[in-house]
Amino acid sequence: MTTKYVTFPDLQPSDPQGSDLLAAERAQATFRPNDLAVFTHGAERIKKYARVQNIIETNPAFDKSTHYYLGREDLYKASLRKEKEIVKLMRKHGWGLDEFQMAEEFLDMPSQFMAHRGMFVPTLMAQATDEQKEAFLKPAFRYQIIGCYAQTELGHGSNVQGLETTATYIPETDEFEINSPYLTAAKWWVGALGVTANYAVVMARLISNGKDHGPHPFVVQLRDLKTHKPLPGRTIGDIGPKLGYNCVDNGFLLFNKVRISRFNMLAKYAQVEKGSGRYIKPPNARLSYGTMVLMRVYFVLAARRALARAATISVRYSAIRRQFVDSENPKKWNDGRIIESPVIDYAIQQFRLFPVIAQASTTLTSATDPTVTYLQQYLNNPKCTCPAKSPEDFRKPEIQLQAFGHRAAYMIAAAVDQLDNHGRTWNSLLVDIAAISRAHCQYLLVCNFVEALQPKVNSRDDKLFKEKPEIRSVLTTLRDLFALHTMQKELGEFLSSEYLSPTQAVMVKDQVLVLLKEVRPNAVALVDSFLFSDYTLQSALGRYDGKVYETLCDWASREPLNSVTVDVNTDSDTIFREEKVTSKL
Repeated sequence: MTTKYVTFPDLQPSDPQGSDLLAAERAQATFRPNDLAVFTHGAERIKKYARVQNIIETNPAFDKSTHYYLGREDLYKASLRKEKEIVKLMRKHGWGLDEFQMAEEFLDMPSQFMAHRGMFVPTLMAQATDEQKEAFLKPAFRYQIIGCYAQTELGHGSNVQGLETTATYIPETDEFEINSPYLTAAKWWVGALGVTANYAVVMARLISNGKDHGPHPFVVQLRDLKTHKPLPGRTIGDIGPKLGYNCVDNGFLLFNKVRISRFNMLAKYAQVEKGSGRYIKPPNARLSYGTMVLMRVYFVLAARRALARAATISVRYSAIRRQFVDSENPKKWNDGRIIESPVIDYAIQQFRLFPVIAQASTTLTSATDPTVTYLQQYLNNPKCTCPAKSPEDFRKPEIQLQAFGHRAAYMIAAAVDQLDNHGRTWNSLLVDIAAISRAHCQYLLVCNFVEALQPKVNSRDDKLFKEKPEIRSVLTTLRDLFALHTMQKELGEFLSSEYLSPTQAVMVKDQVLVLLKEVRPNAVALVDSFLFSDYTLQSALGRYDGKVYETLCDWASREPLNSVTVDVNTDSDTIFREEKVTSKL
């Protein structure tokens, strides 16, 4: 626990207290948050979650109280210390990957070993031969070597085919020579490369018999396993402070004709024959990009979790923060006093916050790929229009699916027409293509939500919905809010396809306001169902008990700057006087 440098007077916030306000919010909910959590995660997973949470939160090694006050070097030290402790707990409790990921979620501190577990190890699992797994994967599992994934370069990121690092086969010694021929060939932004990793999977252009076969993965040792000093021919370091993730050492790496064994080329799919250098192609050239595809899947899940956390903090604080008396509908507290309205009662705040709750709930399940279905429906009837006659009709899932499918198909057809019949280039259509991608993804999310609420007969979810119909009801409201709020944001595309009429566009807007009112009594309970503990959130504003102002003052009292006395005399070169003080407010 950090030292207190300021002592606040023994005062309480003015009534009503934050804890009372949140209690009132929870009392008006139409469902129990834990029931919704069971639907989302499953009862067994929640139990596992609680076990891991208890282990993490009761371990002094994982104290977070100093986190916000640390500089970059101390952040790195704290993160690595926690990472080492997690590995010890994994061995002690026999944790698998699931428990491990839960532990890291609780810590909420990007870790130095994240690239090792999330990229280095999966690459070895997917692309190494059995012999290579014995040599590299086994010690990686035991944390005897710590790896990273060195693909991105100073000059190239998304264009993997443009990577400039080379791996040239030397038949005389049966080795590859790894080299960075240009400054732009420097590996850059690579997580854990700066000072942590001693191994890397390096994506480099395979050159054999004078022919360039494009990027392939190679296992390269970076640092001495005893001294942790960089090995000869490797220029390695940290790229410096960033806007975020400052406890992770994103690094740079240049090679100066470094020799590695041919054995170090990951050879499950592509090989180079000893001596002759003959190249054996993989069955699919894209197989070597699997690691980055896996990470992009992780990013989607991480984004959902980030949305849920943001919603939890903002909704709870909005229920506590009071601002202005509503003259049209003044709010009365339990004792009859008229009080300022919590900002969550304002429609503009609901419009900002409640759709985020819905967005965080869209990944409840995975739907089958319906792309061909919506394209075929469009081809069969490209001029179809929305059948909705009233605002309530837009709450029908079949209308939502048809609307999002028609919009995506129309945009695809329009882009194809521009390419085929109007001489447009691919580059000139990139803005349209990005919009098509968004439209398709939004359609998939609506499909996911619809499918989640139509479980198979006698499935776990079907039984839960029969026992707890209020769960299906509140989720249906969230589904409708997600679909119609998204439709409202993208109205131009729905109107340009002439699927929606201007009158129907107004219906959509009106129905969104109705849905916001329906979500309102359940807002706090909905974010409670995300199951974030105060330890995980590490937020003064998002505390479960509502003690927002008390916590803000407590955290302010621990600011280390409050321990110094400054010298503001412009004739003096002194900045901080030597003595430390404890001030009182």
